[in-house]
Amino acid sequence: GLFLARIGRVEDGAGVTVAIIDSGVASAAPVRIAGRVDAGNKQPEPLDYHGTAVAGLIAGRPRTGGGGAVGIAPWARIYDVQVSDEADASTAPDSTESPITVDNVRQGLDAVIAAVPTLGIKIVNMSLAIPADDQIKAQVARLWDLGVVVVAPTGNRSELPPGMPSTFEAHPSGEDAAPYVHPADYDHVLGVNASPEGSTDPDPTRWVLENSMTDVAAPTALGVSYSLRGESCLLGDPATSYAAAEVSGVLALLQSAY
Repeated sequence: GLFLARIGRVEDGAGVTVAIIDSGVASAAPVRIAGRVDAGNKQPEPLDYHGTAVAGLIAGRPRTGGGGAVGIAPWARIYDVQVSDEADASTAPDSTESPITVDNVRQGLDAVIAAVPTLGIKIVNMSLAIPADDQIKAQVARLWDLGVVVVAPTGNRSELPPGMPSTFEAHPSGEDAAPYVHPADYDHVLGVNASPEGSTDPDPTRWVLENSMTDVAAPTALGVSYSLRGESCLLGDPATSYAAAEVSGVLALLQSAY
């Protein structure tokens, strides 16, 4: 990003909107917001920091006066699509929590598709794993036709995706998580894994799944983003969801430059 700024082409990420389908971005986080959509979310403010951390990695602005976290494309805007408020929220009918569901993701993608023409959305970050769904696959294809790239993680071992055999917890030799991790396996989705650089874990590969649908990997251990209170926070271990966010930030740089 500094390279693009130094050659005078454009501010890093300027003119690009990244849609984030996640748990929502806290209003205290210093991120440029293009719009917000509640797609099944029941809380006015996020309870789960995940979406805020993702947004900070992609487009966190520097604090006034300097210091603090800076996103990869800090001039990009974020279209905040809130599909959950806690990843493990209760599904009970009387619950005030919202888990990640296929219906919520469908609703969120419909909102993104409708907003593409007016908001300049070029990238959709889906740092999640959901059951296979033909409607979501078709929505991803529609976004590609509209010139939008979907970025998704290829799976964390510590949070096995729905339907994955428990044998994957043991890190079997020659495993392939591709049939179980969606939407990373769909056509035109950029599948992102996490590389172990920076991790202090003696076996950092135990955090992520081997996946033949991996297109690129990025290091996330000891990355810095923002918390729900808008404060800098440290992201400790390798995680494919945060790697996907970093790659979305790089794509925002490329889109803004070219």
